[in-house]
Amino acid sequence: MIYSIDAELVSHTLGFAANVRVLRANNTNICTSIPTKKKEEVAFLENQEAKISYFYGEFQYIFHVMFIREESIEGRRALLFNIVEVEILNNYRQEKREHVEIKTLLLTSKDMIYGVILDRSDSGLRVETDQPIRKKKCELHYVNENGESVCFKGKILWSKKNDEGKFQYGLKGK
Repeated sequence: MIYSIDAELVSHTLGFAANVRVLRANNTNICTSIPTKKKEEVAFLENQEAKISYFYGEFQYIFHVMFIREESIEGRRALLFNIVEVEILNNYRQEKREHVEIKTLLLTSKDMIYGVILDRSDSGLRVETDQPIRKKKCELHYVNENGESVCFKGKILWSKKNDEGKFQYGLKGK
């Protein structure tokens, strides 16, 4: 049986997150559509680790997986993963996040910083910059998929520095 569940595939090794579709699953394996980053297909190596997660009802299902091989499902290319561990969490976000890569200009009363919007939901954004942001209140200016200029006004709720020395921020809209 083929499913059609929208999910997120995250590979910390490759440093990306992408939207995929879960096409088939059982108690040991899960099969997804081919992920893309910047419209390019992402290749996996045998035994490469990743996480596949999706929301269903009030729960988030997280599958810690290991890549096995590429295969074909009803004529469509797909990736087959072995399930290593499963986590089920309460859906505290209550909103679906969409993974994007949109260049943005971030303005505060002290800074003008360029960055990239990594994901967005109805209430906020996750942004990555090369420089730290020194103020909590900020504006982000970017062009959306329809070519429209957008001004997002928000407040930084959390921040972290990743292994590459870049800064990530969670912003909630006003």
